[in-house]
Amino acid sequence: MRRYSEKNACSASERSSAVQRRSHHQHSSMTQHNDNRATTVAQHALVSGINGSPQAKACEDAQAMANFYEDQQKSGHPIPKGAPAVPGVLQMKKTENPGYGELKRPKLRMAAGGFVGGQGSEIEKSDVIWAHLNAVYATTLGKGARYWNQLDARVAAFQQNDAELMQQLADIRADYDRRYQAWYLTRSGGGQQMRTFGRAEIGVAPNEVVGQYDNAIDTAEGSISADWNYANRDPARISDADHRDEEGYVTRGLPNSEILWRQYFEASKQRFWFFKKSRAKAAMTELNTLKRHGVQNSVSLQAGYMALPDGVTYQTAHTWLPGSDEFNAVLGTPNCSGAAFMLGDHVDETGGKSIRHIRATGEADASFNDVNFEIEFAVPEADEGVDAEVALGAAQEAVDEIQANEFD
Repeated sequence: MRRYSEKNACSASERSSAVQRRSHHQHSSMTQHNDNRATTVAQHALVSGINGSPQAKACEDAQAMANFYEDQQKSGHPIPKGAPAVPGVLQMKKTENPGYGELKRPKLRMAAGGFVGGQGSEIEKSDVIWAHLNAVYATTLGKGARYWNQLDARVAAFQQNDAELMQQLADIRADYDRRYQAWYLTRSGGGQQMRTFGRAEIGVAPNEVVGQYDNAIDTAEGSISADWNYANRDPARISDADHRDEEGYVTRGLPNSEILWRQYFEASKQRFWFFKKSRAKAAMTELNTLKRHGVQNSVSLQAGYMALPDGVTYQTAHTWLPGSDEFNAVLGTPNCSGAAFMLGDHVDETGGKSIRHIRATGEADASFNDVNFEIEFAVPEADEGVDAEVALGAAQEAVDEIQANEFD
């Protein structure tokens, strides 16, 4: 797993990661969490500490313990026998049913067939809604883990200058170029507001009154604000759905992630007077944030809600970091997954960027209106390449030395 430079997290995480790994392996019976998540305790503790939930407090306590033990070692002061072990990563998703008073929000009860939890007592209804939310979370967690692994594999292949990957990317983009040139048109909506329209037939001008994709680009900031994206109104995507099983049919529609990428490219071209295409292409490395404003998709809202700690809602800002189940669950939602696809399809054009974190901005009201996600990109740091067997051996020696001493 690659580590990402996180201003408010990694410094402390790096400082105590050895202590956390040692404690986690030595005292595995004291935790049910996987070894590969042990080093993210500090990240969760610092990023989520402002939330004030019991889980965030437990993470802060775990971090303080790890820091204290390491400081004791460095200063030559032994740690007594029987001292509590630093726990592994504390799960940060919701673990306790908050009750019907919170779960009755329509956006938490919405499902494909209508609303869940409409019958029975409040306890019975909350149990039904809670089960539904856990099922949604499990589904997006599985998807997000696959998307992350795929993106991570492409970033790794890019870093190794893999020829097979480069050919694969060239083939993907050639197909995307064909679809875009035949079936789409992008116009400026004023400034860097970009509008993309789908065509019903080749050569027929699209309806420029109702755009299917209308988003704000800020090339100075390096961001895309995905405000209006309705693939179900895109003639090309509609055609694909209607002819899904037709032999010989050639796909017309583009994924939303590719539409957003091309809108940023078109906005970048406006910055230059000459050599527009080549200079805009080079400037694509400056894209660093995808913003999803006013999220309405029920799956995205529900999975994100479950990925927040107990006692925390969208009214509080929260950051999810790679390496956690919660991050994967949010990444697997319809509103965030496009970031993984975009970066994977253009990994060479971004300079090998991946996802640094996903953040809920905390600007929602009590009904979960105005829920915003911000997905930040960055080039991952290279693995340190520490030999696991050597590291564990050194950790065991340190533990033995600590347990052989007592406080002065």
